[in-house]
Amino acid sequence: MADAVEARLRHAQAERLAPLDLVAMLVTDELVRRQDRLLTRRRTQARLREADKTLDTFDFDFNKKLNQACAAPPQRPPAPVGCGAILA
Repeated sequence: MADAVEARLRHAQAERLAPLDLVAMLVTDELVRRQDRLLTRRRTQARLREADKTLDTFDFDFNKKLNQACAAPPQRPPAPVGCGAILA
């Protein structure tokens, strides 16, 4: 985390970014980091036999009765109004 902050600070200084833009980048980095940790933790707790398998690699042609649209992951909800610049 500290390395990422230092890298973002150097980037902000080089690009002469506004402080609000720097904070937005740091918040975005933190949200991505937390999301990655959550996914890793859930995969570990699930104790899947083949944890590297995803729906992207699933053979939907194997079972013609399975509807691919029903197996798709849910879409991410839109960001609250006014948070677009921070969460984008």
